Amino acid sequence: TWLKRKFEGETAAKLLSVRVGNEKEVRGKLFVEKDRNKRMKFHTVQFEGILQVDDQDQFLKMLKAGIGSGKGLGFGLLSLAPSRG
Repeated sequence: TWLKRKFEGETAAKLLSVRVGNEKEVRGKLFVEKDRNKRMKFHTVQFEGILQVDDQDQFLKMLKAGIGSGKGLGFGLLSLAPSRG
């Protein structure tokens, strides 16, 4: 749902199919925090699917900017490869 929402109304690309994998929660810290319960909690998901690019220039801007709100922590980054079929 989150990934589909990121592409709703997007003219640069369309999400044609998606599969969710490698989903987990991790705890992390930005500052020295000894109490584990006070550390930040992140929900990580790896998506695999097919994306149709309709506007290459606009899509490259989107790709460079990332799509998630936690980009500074490495979330919302996209890795792309050609479709195998």
